Amino acid sequence: MEEVKLITDGEPLNKKKYACYVMTSNCYEFCEASIKSLLLNSSVDEIFIVHNEEKFSMKHVPIEITPIGINIDDYINIVGPNNATRFTRMVLARLALHKILPKKVDVVLSLDYDVLINHDIDDLWDIPLENNHCLLAGVPERDRTIRCQRGYFEGDEFVVSGENFWISETYVNAGLLLLNMKAYREEGIGDMMLHDINHEYYHFPEQDLYNTYAKDRMILLPTTYNSCRLTGLIGAPKVKHYAAEEKKLDKPLVQRYLNIDWKTITMHRKLKYGK
Repeated sequence: MEEVKLITDGEPLNKKKYACYVMTSNCYEFCEASIKSLLLNSSVDEIFIVHNEEKFSMKHVPIEITPIGINIDDYINIVGPNNATRFTRMVLARLALHKILPKKVDVVLSLDYDVLINHDIDDLWDIPLENNHCLLAGVPERDRTIRCQRGYFEGDEFVVSGENFWISETYVNAGLLLLNMKAYREEGIGDMMLHDINHEYYHFPEQDLYNTYAKDRMILLPTTYNSCRLTGLIGAPKVKHYAAEEKKLDKPLVQRYLNIDWKTITMHRKLKYGK
């Protein structure tokens, strides 16, 4: 990992409420439930959906959504140490958000497609990431065991460079992350992470790298902002994450959100948030 040069001015960040998903088209159905839950339970201004289709195919897209199509080859190598894992290259592309998202985005709420927002989360965008030069805010996992394994390529052969290594006692789950995009761009951290993901193996690739670079520069959130099997299951969380669960689309809460029509959501946002 390269040395990070800190920006020390601590200038206030643009706190317009941006959110972002990065996914392939097979995730769209569940993500529709996630987007609806986000619109119903926040005053989010704009939602970016990063995809790799020639033509964005999600149906009934509300005006708050801005699709961003990318060529994944521009960011993640076709042959790389993390490409033969269960994580797609689009998952790894989350490490390229500093390049993909518009420069107006100083702070973004990054969400997994299988996250549902059940109570108002506007307070997340009020977190002062610029204080203490924080890179992210997230919910720690309960199992903070050693997770990562490094390696490198010699030609086409991947060579493990050592045993698993310890990142931090505060290892956060990447299902919901508030990210300081300005710092990732201006300090060169985003570029460092992209280099690492294309040259070294990580067990939980993009999540491990977010934790590695932010281990001393993160704000820990209560479990209610990302309740799942990995962080801890609690009653009535603000954010329910279906990580490591099967038959996600069959969950009653997912179906409840899917069955809400877009007109109802629009009316709700006008009444509650003035949107």
